[in-house]
Amino acid sequence: IIDGLATVDYDKCTGCGACIKACPRNIISRVPFKAERMLAVACSNKDSGVEVRKVCTVGCIGCRACTKFSKLLSVTDNIADINYEDYEPEVVDAEEGDAAINKCPMEALLYVGKPSEKDLAAVAEEELPERIEGKFETTADKADWRG
Repeated sequence: IIDGLATVDYDKCTGCGACIKACPRNIISRVPFKAERMLAVACSNKDSGVEVRKVCTVGCIGCRACTKFSKLLSVTDNIADINYEDYEPEVVDAEEGDAAINKCPMEALLYVGKPSEKDLAAVAEEELPERIEGKFETTADKADWRG
């Protein structure tokens, strides 16, 4: 868990599915890797777009914008879905994936796995920013306690 988000260490992942079974909120799913890098939907919220926007800044709102760029993408139960049966990494990486990612208003689509040479070259000159620590508070943190 990194900053409250389940994050996969792809060097250690064996694909056993134990994390899927252990997740109490059922928000982890397995992407069938056909390549070292795959397009994925980084959201599992099936609420309507209006409800998602109330609680999340990167959740899929089911707008269908991504479906205009790839025949592999569809929207089911208010969330983008990828047809991995017909997934061809060369086509997705070269043509469809980047266009769908760039059109997603909530940035809910991303590549998972190892970065491509193109991705590494694009950030080779960048310096890492100083790490920013999140401030996590709950309503209990603000409550007046008596006793």
